[in-house]
Amino acid sequence: MLVSENDLLISPLSEHEIKDVVWSCYAKGAPGPDGLSFMLYLKFCDLIKKDLLAMFEDYFKGNLDLCRLNFAMLSLIPKMEEATSMKNFRLISLINCILKSSPKSYS
Repeated sequence: MLVSENDLLISPLSEHEIKDVVWSCYAKGAPGPDGLSFMLYLKFCDLIKKDLLAMFEDYFKGNLDLCRLNFAMLSLIPKMEEATSMKNFRLISLINCILKSSPKSYS
């Protein structure tokens, strides 16, 4: 039986699929607003795995409040000392690391 694309998109993620996505992220990247990067997930996988899997399960059941996860902090970083113009600043956005990568569909 062929699996439709819609079936793939709405089916719950397996533990293996979630692990593949987390392990494919750049662990030493910029931290999110909570100050944590994906390194946290790699180093403490055994400790937080159940909570992470429960979060995805809640998502697929429609019980996860995405507003609590979907936020970013914006910050201006000066490119030079005594920056006075907007062109002298770099805008960075710190987003929650759980939203930095989206799960892929596997066929």
